[in-house]
Amino acid sequence: MNETSEIHETIQNDITNVTDINEENDKIDEINKTDKINETNEIPDYLQDEHITEYVIGRNHSECIRNLFKLHHESVNAWTMIFSNLFVLLITIYIFIRYRFNRLYSIVFIIHLLAYTIHTPLSVGYHTFNSINKDEFVKWRKYDVYGIFLRCIILSFTMSFFTYSDFTYVLLNTSLTLVVVYYSLLKFKESEDNHKPLDKIEQGKIVGYVALCPLIPLFYKVYKSIKNKKYDLSFKIVIIGILFYFISIISYCFRIPDKYFEPGTFNKIGSSHNIMHFGLIITSICEILYVYISAKEGNYIKSFK
Repeated sequence: MNETSEIHETIQNDITNVTDINEENDKIDEINKTDKINETNEIPDYLQDEHITEYVIGRNHSECIRNLFKLHHESVNAWTMIFSNLFVLLITIYIFIRYRFNRLYSIVFIIHLLAYTIHTPLSVGYHTFNSINKDEFVKWRKYDVYGIFLRCIILSFTMSFFTYSDFTYVLLNTSLTLVVVYYSLLKFKESEDNHKPLDKIEQGKIVGYVALCPLIPLFYKVYKSIKNKKYDLSFKIVIIGILFYFISIISYCFRIPDKYFEPGTFNKIGSSHNIMHFGLIITSICEILYVYISAKEGNYIKSFK
């Protein structure tokens, strides 16, 4: 009888051990799952994209920050913004070391730098924390859009300041940007009030209208240079900047090259969104160089000379 009890007890212990091992294996599998790049059907609805089939999901802020150091679609977007701002900052420091502006133009130059400095952390935050949950996604998307609007207002002022010879046009272009931003904010608020969020295409159009405003003085620069047959260095910088700007926007809006390849081809790098960010690095550098070269060439507002 005792021998039978011992055998039964041994069998029970073995079953318990097997169960414990299975539970441990399940835990290990669960941990491994969280570290893996999620498959499409595991991506939250608000992040679904027909061209991006894998997503690195961060469930809290610290995990999202760690994910910045993995190569994937959103980390590329975040780092391009960081490097863009860093390049502009280094160029600005170099310019201030090599060239002395008067006090007014130094202030405008610093204001120009603020356009990137204010927007960058908001954009990085959006691309870093958008996978936590839908509320975080919506919050950081708003911050990113507001940062874009503020950046465009500042750039409209600074680019106009170093392009026009009459301050009236600087005020007009800046005022136009403010009106377009106000209209855009109303459209976003209207969609929220009606509980009908704008889709990506509609959002892209609205943000695109605002983003065109800082280009107005650059188009004027191109027109004036061609009219006077004066193709100086600032003209060449403007052409390069506008070219890369439109390549970036066309790539983003028409999902190029994404739509010409199999879904998932650009899960890590090379998507249309990534290309837009790479293009904006070059555009940002061209903008700061244009401001500097215009000042060196003597493109000053008459009343502020």
